[in-house]
Order: sequence, then C-alpha cells, then structure tokens
Amino acid sequence: MFRVLRMQLVTSRTILMGGDFNCTVDSAGMDVTSRLLVEMTGEASLRDVIGSMGPNARNYSWSRPDGSVRSRIDFLFTSPTVKPVRNSIVAVHFSDHRAVSFEGELTGKFPAGPGSWKLNCWKTRS
Repeated sequence: MFRVLRMQLVTSRTILMGGDFNCTVDSAGMDVTSRLLVEMTGEASLRDVIGSMGPNARNYSWSRPDGSVRSRIDFLFTSPTVKPVRNSIVAVHFSDHRAVSFEGELTGKFPAGPGSWKLNCWKTRS
C-alpha cells in the first residue's frame, strides 16, 4: 500500500492525508512499516498535525477497551501550505479508535482556473 501511496505524493498540489496506518512514528523500536511512513511523509514534506499538539497532549488514537494499552496509529498529515487552526482527538463510544478532528487554513496563492464555470439547469425529457 505504501508504494502506491508514495507515488501519489509526488505532486505540487496541497495534500491532506489521514487514516489508520496501524503503526507508530516514534523513534523507539520502529518497525519496517513505521520507517516507511516516516520516509514517505518526509519525502513529501508532510507534517503530522496531531503530533504538533505538543508533548504533554493526550494524543493516543487507539486503546484496548480496558485502557491497558494505548497508541497513536491514526494520523493526519498535511502539506506546509495548510496552516493548523484547531485539532483534537476525541473518544467515541462505538470504536476502539478515537476520532481525529482537524481544522486548517490554506495559505499561499492558488492559480485561478481557465474561466468561469456555469451550471446548465435545463431539464431533458425522456
């Protein structure tokens, strides 16, 4: 999966990529999948917007029902052109994963498209 995803990240477009990656990105004991995720996001200059909550934030996104094991395996990565405004990780009752919430603003200039778009509202008869 990461090979296909890695090819999609070679773009000049703004990227917002999130999901359950089933791996951590901390430096201690990284497995192959974790290393691939770190390399892939680094190559695309993506930043971990939930990780930017700070070292004291409760930012784990998955836990066992009894709370004995917790980890952050759900991530949201953005291009540098996305400025984080708010983010949070919220517990939900229907899953062992927490909801990842993010609000951001696009920065920089975006080129206009090739003219205006018009909706054709004519109905056709069958």
